[in-house]
Amino acid sequence: IEFFLTGVAQQAQDATGRVRQIEDLQTSWRDRLAQAGRSALLLKIPDLLVRSPYVTIPEVQAHLRISYPAAKNLVNQLEKEKILARAPSSSTTKVYEAIELTALVTPPGDSF
Repeated sequence: IEFFLTGVAQQAQDATGRVRQIEDLQTSWRDRLAQAGRSALLLKIPDLLVRSPYVTIPEVQAHLRISYPAAKNLVNQLEKEKILARAPSSSTTKVYEAIELTALVTPPGDSF
């Protein structure tokens, strides 16, 4: 029982550390965007990315309740800030990845 409890304790410590790293990354994104003088709408996207590190322009559009061209413009700005990058995809839908976030939550060698 002690062996298993030690494992559970270690997993809990690891999870707590990852949550702190994710919160720090989210704060860092907001700070970078605010310092760059970006729009208030853009500052809402880090919250979406923490829930889902892979997004499409229509998802950003629905989340912010804005037009498709406005959502596309915001995604382009996040690409320029290196917060998002186009994810490799076999579909015709463009999927964007929050690379820094996926690096925190994906063990080395794994991929989604």
